[in-house]
Amino acid sequence: MNYTKCLWTSSIAIIGLIIIIKFQNCAPPSPVGASASVNFDKVSIIDNMPRDTSVSFLESKIELRSDAVVLLANGHCVENQNEKITWELKGIYTGELIQEGESDCERDEFNIAISKVEEMECGMSFMLKAQVGNNIGDAAVVHKRCVADSVAETEDARFAKLGAECFYESSTQGCFKACYRMGELYYEQEVDDNFCPQN
Repeated sequence: MNYTKCLWTSSIAIIGLIIIIKFQNCAPPSPVGASASVNFDKVSIIDNMPRDTSVSFLESKIELRSDAVVLLANGHCVENQNEKITWELKGIYTGELIQEGESDCERDEFNIAISKVEEMECGMSFMLKAQVGNNIGDAAVVHKRCVADSVAETEDARFAKLGAECFYESSTQGCFKACYRMGELYYEQEVDDNFCPQN
């Protein structure tokens, strides 16, 4: 009797284990184009950074088109009428200061407009930091693309509704469909080489 009981219990345990293993990775896949396939240098700098919840960027990684003339960054903040949000944009490797300034926190939001994008060297990464007072604050990695080997504009109604412009761009990495909104990369996907113009 005890042998039969133990055998029955063991069988149930094994079946349960098989079911758990079978369905442990059944989460739905990420939607295509949910995030741009972008490589960033020194991203670990941000990932390992302690955060001050009074200031936080909406995006921790920003990639700009080669001909972008302005960088617009925004985020959430805790409104404090006594202090402004101070920010600066510097080269990650060089430490060169590109621009700095102050922004107000209004209705728990802040906006930063950087006009000296043309002074940013293409192919390089920069760190945009924002803070209130002496707090650590938050940071975002900014990368400016270099001019693609060939570019051809393409229409896509889905992205046009969102105010984005799309292009087929080729480089040594291949041919990509890239969509930008306000000069910032919004979507990117590798496509067949035939979509990109040949030089």
